[in-house]
Amino acid sequence: TTVQPSGWPISPISTNSEGMRMEIICESCGTAYPFSVTDKKLRQNIQKYKEMAKRLKERQCSEPFQRRVQRLKEDNVKRSRELKKQYPLPPLLLSE
Repeated sequence: TTVQPSGWPISPISTNSEGMRMEIICESCGTAYPFSVTDKKLRQNIQKYKEMAKRLKERQCSEPFQRRVQRLKEDNVKRSRELKKQYPLPPLLLSE
């Protein structure tokens, strides 16, 4: 367990059959609050997007390739939002 400057301990990354989740553990009640959730496919697609985006920065790429990169980014954002709905953030991490 790592303690952050705020005093909230962060548990080690826990994995389950669906993916990976990082949690903040409340010291007073022991409740675990997820703050980062991914699944295997999303992690793979994030890595793929990073590689493709790097290629875009390094050289001129075709229009279809640029569209594939954009589509992958949109798909990643959509999946991330789906996971956030399944594992909502605790009130202390929500910004107004």
